[in-house]
Amino acid sequence: MLAVGGYGAQSWVLRDQDYYLWFRLYAAGYRAMNLQEPLYRMRDDEDARRRRNLAARLNETRIRWKGFGMLGFPCHKRLWAVKPILVWALPVAVYRRLRGKRLKRP
Repeated sequence: MLAVGGYGAQSWVLRDQDYYLWFRLYAAGYRAMNLQEPLYRMRDDEDARRRRNLAARLNETRIRWKGFGMLGFPCHKRLWAVKPILVWALPVAVYRRLRGKRLKRP
């Protein structure tokens, strides 16, 4: 972690520091392994969706675009980076339907 400068402190990385760190670690040649047993569960509810405002989605898109570039993805494959903005733009009813039972109402 220290070899790549630790967590990013730029304002556009806030809320997604882990994500940006992983991109930088992979770009520096580090590898990771996927644990088969979950260590914790994440909850995704209406409050979590509301916290992901447009500014947060734009920041996530920026991190993805830069990260895919660091990993050498060609520009046409970096278009996947805009997914957070597309998800943000979905009407709530469509978002709920796509998420199914995983999205809990408060």
